[in-house]
Amino acid sequence: MAMPIDPSAAMEWALETCCHLLGGDQPEHGRMTAPSMQWQMPEAGSLKINVDGAYSQEPSTGATGAVLSDSSGNFFAASARWLDSLGSALLAEAEALRDGVQLIPGGTRERIILKTDSQELASLWNNRRMHRSEIAAILEDVEEMASNFISFQVLHTRLSANFAAHLCAQHASSFLANFVWLQPPSFLQNCLQFDCNNAV
Repeated sequence: MAMPIDPSAAMEWALETCCHLLGGDQPEHGRMTAPSMQWQMPEAGSLKINVDGAYSQEPSTGATGAVLSDSSGNFFAASARWLDSLGSALLAEAEALRDGVQLIPGGTRERIILKTDSQELASLWNNRRMHRSEIAAILEDVEEMASNFISFQVLHTRLSANFAAHLCAQHASSFLANFVWLQPPSFLQNCLQFDCNNAV
């Protein structure tokens, strides 16, 4: 008699496979472990933004994706933006950073945790006063917006834990258009449900 398939295990396998096909990081030894795959729930009283930038060098185009959620994993909003002229992958990640902060409702005073799968972007943000870069103007915009929050952190995460934001960027790339959602779009629902059920 066949054993029933565990939905969580099936989703984890699907996400891992997608990340591998998209060029996501893989561990040095064997299969990616479950904790590194999991979306992490922010501390109580904070908001979390996952952002992702996409870049295509040949036509110099790109896209951004951002997903805003609360400390219980509840969906607040998401956005996707097509960029028809773009100079680099880093600029795409920086534009996603700015788009993510712009998703936060005006007057919000909570602690904000922003996650990106770009280690370079997270490093540049955390060392922004030490040197200039091609994204300096964008980081200054973000810093001004973030001054209204109790605290604001930009942290690196794996692509596999940032898949919802990646799907948003992919959606903008597919339709060459901009989107803002106040309810989860259909293409995000399974991913968000998996994240919420398996959050750590």
